[in-house]
Amino acid sequence: MDHWSEEPDDTRQEPSKGSSANIRRNPYRLPGFSCLMFIPEANLSLPLTTSLPSTTPSGLTNTIDQRHSAKMRLPIFTILFAVFCNVADSFEVLPYVHIDFAFYFRLAQCQAKCTEKYGSVANRELLDGTERRFFNISSDEYQWCDRGCSHGRIFTKKQSRGASTTSTAFKDGQTFWLNSATDNGTQGASPIEAIDVICVNPSMTDVDSGFVDSLSAKLVARTKPDFVAPIKYIVQWKQMTLIRGGVTDETKWITAAIEDSPLLVAEQLQPGIFYQFLITAVGPVGRLGAAVASDWLQAPSLATSAQPNTGLSAKSQFNSDDGIGAMLSWPKIRSTPLSTPVPSVLSAYKILPSLTSCHFQVLLFNSTSTWTDVFEKDDGNGYLLRNLAFSSDYSISIRTFVPGDSEVLSKIDKWPLQIDYRSVSCQDVYGKGSLECDPEPVSHLSVLLHPKNASATINWRPAVDHAQILLYQLVYTPIPNKDGTCALDQTSVYLPATTTTTTILLPTTIYACNYEVKVVTYDLIGREALAAAVFRYEPPTPIPFNGTYAQLWVVAIPAAALLLLCALVNCAKCCHRRSKKISGVDQKILAESV
Repeated sequence: MDHWSEEPDDTRQEPSKGSSANIRRNPYRLPGFSCLMFIPEANLSLPLTTSLPSTTPSGLTNTIDQRHSAKMRLPIFTILFAVFCNVADSFEVLPYVHIDFAFYFRLAQCQAKCTEKYGSVANRELLDGTERRFFNISSDEYQWCDRGCSHGRIFTKKQSRGASTTSTAFKDGQTFWLNSATDNGTQGASPIEAIDVICVNPSMTDVDSGFVDSLSAKLVARTKPDFVAPIKYIVQWKQMTLIRGGVTDETKWITAAIEDSPLLVAEQLQPGIFYQFLITAVGPVGRLGAAVASDWLQAPSLATSAQPNTGLSAKSQFNSDDGIGAMLSWPKIRSTPLSTPVPSVLSAYKILPSLTSCHFQVLLFNSTSTWTDVFEKDDGNGYLLRNLAFSSDYSISIRTFVPGDSEVLSKIDKWPLQIDYRSVSCQDVYGKGSLECDPEPVSHLSVLLHPKNASATINWRPAVDHAQILLYQLVYTPIPNKDGTCALDQTSVYLPATTTTTTILLPTTIYACNYEVKVVTYDLIGREALAAAVFRYEPPTPIPFNGTYAQLWVVAIPAAALLLLCALVNCAKCCHRRSKKISGVDQKILAESV
């Protein structure tokens, strides 16, 4: 059964790979958006199974015939259209396809009511590792409610025989359609903060659609990260061309699609043409604020392959799911006035600078491994590298490429964005002393020598609090010389966890030796961390005892003895003379007394 059947059928064929639409949210949505046309209400007596009327524009008829070989069953409604296509996540920029905005506004409001009742809040993960909440509308009840909005008062036999929940959802959609308004004016502020055009891709040759030289642009309706609501996005666009003499030819706004996601793809852009996009948020109660417009985008040449020319940054982060991660980001492209001379008619326009391709390749390597990945840019703030090693040095490179070339990744000769990055340590994540990490060695290990008493004082600074240390082991070993000297045994001693300084005795030797001292830290579960230092110890030099000094001692000792003897003799004589003198004086005094 083709896509235009009234009744959902699980056996329907998917669109071919050449189709312009790459993503479809539900089985009732047509690929692309070039098949839309609306016919005013009239008494049409067309059979239920028919091809398009002959009044259909030739380009539109050819496009539809090429995409759907079987004839389309065309439901006839009493509302404002005879041909209806539900939208996809991508839309084609076709200037000859015009859609009734009032009808689309009413349809978007009806679909928003279905989303509110039958959708469920879910999470989607972006390339930067963050999550965005959205309304998941993949349930069967939503699909039937959506068909109720689309088919108005038509109630098929197959649907009437279905389950009661299906019947209820379909009737809800019909009721929501009747209760929806064409446009109820601006309601408060729009949840859309800005419309960003983030990248441009050359489109591959599409034989089915007949478009060869075209591009696609990826748009983002920026909202707050925590915003979630059952809303739809009505997308409009217009184009502008430059004519000789500095004159511009600018179209009016053209309604293109109703989108479920704020991430959109505009296809069939023509090189050299200026495009602008306008998005209106519609909720269950109607319009949410004023429509928001993007700045002008000039579709580049198909031969252009712009590489990013901004700075690359890497920010470390950690969580239990991704482990050690590096968030890669580069500055967002902001719309600025053209820097080159332009016609005065464009001086008031803000035009986006050259945009890169949406497809990126990232290369990550270090001394032990190399890893690469390709990704397509999304509405996140960058790309998250996951499950890196602690305290490791990496080189990170990023480039863009154009999809479709099977050998493109083997022709790499230039990486426009490169950065050196060191991942965080385990201690930065879990804290110092955590048993989740390997123990840390002591720091500031120093040696103070005391040559006179052949000793040395060892000092260090603990890496963590002593309560998280079991004990220390101090080991010092002489390093043997080439001639075999200093080949002495090592000495080891265990020290309490509170120790930060100790004194060791060095081996007594007449040789100068190099020593290695090691301080081993044991954590509370017995794991060890080593810190080492090397020092050189030279013992004091003794006075050599040779023959010349021996001869001097032979002469000096007797001479000293002789001098000592002479001094003793002189001292004895002096004492004897003094005693005689004192004795004579005493006799004289005694005689006088008598």
